[in-house]
Amino acid sequence: MKTIFNIAISIALGCSCASCSDFLNLTPYSEITAENFYQNEEDFRQAVNGAYEPLRNMYNTEEWNLGEAKSDNTTYIIHIAKSSLDGEDPDQFLETSTNGNVGTKYNNCYVIIGRCNRIISEIDQADFDAEAKSNLKGQALFLRAFCYFNLVQYFGGVPLHTTPSTVYEEAFKPRASVDEVYEQIMKDAQEASDLLPVKSRQEVGRVSKGSAQTLLGNVYMVLKRWAEAEQTLKEVVSSGEYELLADYGSIYSISNKNHKESIFEIQYMQDASLGQQSDFIYRFLPYMTNPSAITGTTPNPCPSNVDHGGFNTPTIDLINAYEKGDKRLDASIGMVEGKLTDSYALDATGVKSIVDYEPAPGITAYPFIKKYFHEHIKPYYTDDNWPVYRYAEVLLFLAEAINEQNRPDEAIHYLNDTFGQASIRGRAGLAPVKSQNVDALREAIYQERRIELAFENKRWTDLLRTGRAVEVMTRHGQKIKANPESYYWPDGVQPVANAYLFNPDKCLLPIPLREIDLNSELKQNPGY
Repeated sequence: MKTIFNIAISIALGCSCASCSDFLNLTPYSEITAENFYQNEEDFRQAVNGAYEPLRNMYNTEEWNLGEAKSDNTTYIIHIAKSSLDGEDPDQFLETSTNGNVGTKYNNCYVIIGRCNRIISEIDQADFDAEAKSNLKGQALFLRAFCYFNLVQYFGGVPLHTTPSTVYEEAFKPRASVDEVYEQIMKDAQEASDLLPVKSRQEVGRVSKGSAQTLLGNVYMVLKRWAEAEQTLKEVVSSGEYELLADYGSIYSISNKNHKESIFEIQYMQDASLGQQSDFIYRFLPYMTNPSAITGTTPNPCPSNVDHGGFNTPTIDLINAYEKGDKRLDASIGMVEGKLTDSYALDATGVKSIVDYEPAPGITAYPFIKKYFHEHIKPYYTDDNWPVYRYAEVLLFLAEAINEQNRPDEAIHYLNDTFGQASIRGRAGLAPVKSQNVDALREAIYQERRIELAFENKRWTDLLRTGRAVEVMTRHGQKIKANPESYYWPDGVQPVANAYLFNPDKCLLPIPLREIDLNSELKQNPGY
């Protein structure tokens, strides 16, 4: 949390000299500090870029592991090699305070918060264009709010830092209450909404007014403040900045990034020289001896993904949850088939559609997340962005918020017909949801969210905010223990005795042990 900067700022924030002729007049890099860096618009732009940067690592690694694989939507595909306890343990409810993914998530959020605190504390005093200043400050406020929202949902109350820590003692605080954290999130998100431009006036890839409004609406949904959620989210709809794409599959196309439906997505580039690539498809594909056999990348053969592949595999429960004829199934999930080796790696021969799929005799096939399976040039260097907020989620939130205010007949319009544009149900090729009572429509909306937003890290937090985590995950664990082969366990291999035993303590992740060792003010969550 300490924000005294040194030479690392020139690397982390991408600082560079304008030309070689300026070399002798430059302040030595070793003297770049927070006190002499934050001077002009370009300084703050680079600082904001640096605040976005850890999001790439978060969404490449731990976000899907803790937001999707911890739920009943996906699982770890080969439960025998134990190549990554950090990845496998959350799936089995066995994560501990030393789990690497848990620690990285916590740390990355606070890295972003620390960078945003410095920007927010310095920017009002800087002398440059007021509109640009509001935009950059709004982005920092959004990112701080977004990270605290991430933390409070997964860890509960956490230390609340809103100003830079300039001395050692300021870096260590006790945990704030959940209510205190949410109050800060709402304050930041509202201010960000007031400062940020709408999407059509914002630089591509940066958060906008609609991003902040969607985040604020999301917070209201968690807090069950339905009327405020409705009011805020209707502002996103009435802005005219967003609409549903007619083709669900095109949402994820790498040639269609930051499209009309996108409200906030994590930006990646496959150029190997930039270090900004995504690689999550190599984690989501089954263990394979040669991933090039299906990705088409060179060299062929390319390095196996056995060390970190086979994660986040769609469960049979999720696959069966799709209605017959739902176009989202084929756009979201594919089948990799081939021959299984003695080491449980797949000698893959191709990718097939999951719709009505039946493997040929002697063929092994595994489902995988198809949303992020696109052409790329170099193995492990992919171009896919990660969707965080889409307009479809705004419509689903609105349907839920209106229904919870006892107006189900109005709520269904946000599923069935979106004011002359494409609709969620329509583009999926499904019949409209029929008029029904509040309780029945609530379940229909939950089901629609599960399918529409599958593999976008929404399932776990949905189970938490709707109070269904204990019931759903207890039942899910019992089903796996009763029939592990249906959940990709090899024949004759059983989960350890304490695996898949869900209890209410597992609704929160443990505070990382290293943080407790450093900060005597921190108290661990129950059960860890």
